[in-house]
Amino acid sequence: MPNALGFRSLTVSFIAKKAGIGLKRAYRALSLLKRAGYLRLTERFDIKEGGRADEKRFIGLAAVKCLMPSFFKACGINLQALSAQRRLARKRLDRQKKQESNLVVKAPVIDIANLVGVKKNAKAHLGSLLTHLKEEERKQREQREQERKRIHSLLAAGEAPFEET
Repeated sequence: MPNALGFRSLTVSFIAKKAGIGLKRAYRALSLLKRAGYLRLTERFDIKEGGRADEKRFIGLAAVKCLMPSFFKACGINLQALSAQRRLARKRLDRQKKQESNLVVKAPVIDIANLVGVKKNAKAHLGSLLTHLKEEERKQREQREQERKRIHSLLAAGEAPFEET
């Protein structure tokens, strides 16, 4: 489901509540749609930092539920009109993201204590600065790797990582 961040997974309990049916009935309906070939479910996960040092945990997310074009065709919905609506929704989300990114100023935060060495000479200062820069690079690499794994899990699910397709 598209939202301001690009994509939101729907749980079965959320779908059941919105449809006004019970949870077991929703599971049966999704199972029937999947068996008929109208629905594709793909499991997803995210990686979270654990409480212990260097411990990463895999957190299960709501499965991606994709209605196939054959479902809309069986319901009598024109596929061209559907793709036009999806295109408009995508443009709307892109416009929102652009407006939000213009409002947020991203400036690096540097801890002054890391820049000032214990000794008050140039060599100690450069050493502490180099250590600080290496730590920042390591953090950025870890963030990029986590984002790459998240995008890979979304792509493996057959979905675009930032927008509903």
